[in-house]
This record gives sequence, structure tokens and C-alpha cells, in this order.
Amino acid sequence: MWILENWPAVLLFTAGFLGGCASLVIARNQTKQEKSVNTALQETIGLLQQTRAALDKTEANLGEANAKLDASAVNEQQALELQKKVNQEQQTANLTLENAFREQQKASEMLTETIAADKQIISKLQDTLNHFTGGDSILYFTFEDGEGNIPQAQLKLVGEHPVPDPFVQIVDVTKAVELKATGLAPAEITKQATTTRELRTVWPESGLAMNGFPFTEVGSGLFEIFIVVPNGRYLQLMNMGQLEDKSHVFAYQLFRITGHRGKQAVLQRMPEISYYDPRITNKEEVQNRIENPAAWNGELIMGD
Repeated sequence: MWILENWPAVLLFTAGFLGGCASLVIARNQTKQEKSVNTALQETIGLLQQTRAALDKTEANLGEANAKLDASAVNEQQALELQKKVNQEQQTANLTLENAFREQQKASEMLTETIAADKQIISKLQDTLNHFTGGDSILYFTFEDGEGNIPQAQLKLVGEHPVPDPFVQIVDVTKAVELKATGLAPAEITKQATTTRELRTVWPESGLAMNGFPFTEVGSGLFEIFIVVPNGRYLQLMNMGQLEDKSHVFAYQLFRITGHRGKQAVLQRMPEISYYDPRITNKEEVQNRIENPAAWNGELIMGD
């Protein structure tokens, strides 16, 4: 009842109490809001700091990237300068190579001209030498009966060059065998059975008639004819036979003397220079005699 009686005071008290409570509630609510705000601010600050850190890092990365770009630009410039230098050096090398090639070509042309000139000189020298030595020309004798069935010989030349000053030695082998049977000394046999001649130059497409050789004095026999010339030494074996009508038949074979084995001459047969009279009846025997001198008696070959 007291409340009813004192309701203004109660109301005032209640109002004050409620106001205080409200203030407390409000204050409390304000504190919570502030905390929320502070928390939000702290979070915002944190986010800002993180953002700043991220921005700083990004700026640092950007700076590093810019630095790398700058370095890359420098490297690119250096690379361009190096490439330019390489290109210049390559051009210089190419020019040097072209100049060297031209010089090599000139040297090659000069060498070709020199070789051609040398060949001409050598050819002229060879022609001159061949003129004095006979070159590859070969001398040999051919035989036939002359007037009165007297054997005649002619010195023939095969080749393009003249042969100067041939020396000829003829051995009458038949006579030498007969003298040897008498016990005559070898030197005396050689003297009596050998005839020598020094002849003049023999020219191509011409012959040199020979007279007075030992085969002009006998009817038949075997003869060794040594021919010594500047370009070589040769042996011509000639077999001469006489028929019933007093005419003669001839066969011969030429050999090149390639050396000596002791006193024995080493012979190379030249089959292209040989002849057999078709009237020879014992051709096989004669052929064996003049183509194989060792078969009958090589010691009779007495040429030097």
C-alpha cells in the first residue's frame, strides 16, 4: 500500500532505476560495440598490414623484375653487339677466304702455266736428247744376195729418231768354233773371228749399205752381230745357208742386252724383229739356233 501511497517516489525511483539499468545496458552495449569495432579495426589493420606487406613484397618483386628486365636489356644489348661483332668478323673471314681463294686460283693458274712451259722445255730437251741418243729407235741388219750371189747387208732403223755413231762387232761363230778346236788362245780366236766397224749416223726411213763383212766371204755359217749405240746394246743372231744354185738363205733374230751375269750376256728377245727365208727347209732347227742361243753354246757370245 505504501507503494500506492508513494507511487510518485516509487515511480521516480523506478524510473531512475530503469534509467540506470538502461544506462548500464547502454554502456554495456556500447562496450561490446567498441570491442567489435576495435576487433574489426584490428582485423582491418591486420589486413592493411598484410596488404602493405603484400604490396611491399609486390614492389620488391617488381623492383627485382625491373632489375632483371634492365639486366636482360643490357644482356640483349651486349648480345646484339656481340652478334654484330661476330657478323663483322664473319664478313672479314669470308673476305679473307675469298681473297685466299683468288690467290690460290692465281697460283694454280701460274702453276699450270709453269707446268705447261716446263713440259714444252722438257719436250724440246727430250727431242734434243733423242737426236743425240737415238731415243727409242732400234738398229738391225737385213740380208740379201747381191750380184753374183754375194751376200749383202743393210743397216735398218726402226723409230723416229736418228741413231748416231753405231759401233758394230761381228763374230763369225762357225769360224770361232773351228779355231777353238785347234787349241788357239781365246784372245787370238777373238782377233781372227771378229770384225768391228764404227759407222756414221743412220737416219729414219733410210738404210746404210754394208760391204766387206765376213759373211761375204763364206757360203754358210752362224754370226753374232753386236750393235752398240747411245740408247742401248743389241745382239743380232744371223744364220746363213747356201742352196745348190749358190744363192743364200737368211734367218735372224734381234735381242736387247739388258745386262750381264758374269761373262754371259742377259738377253731380251725382240720377236718383232726376226726373219726366216721361206726357202729354209730346216726352219725348226734354225729357229732353235737363233732364238735360243743358250741352247747351242752361250759361251760363244763374246761381245763386250
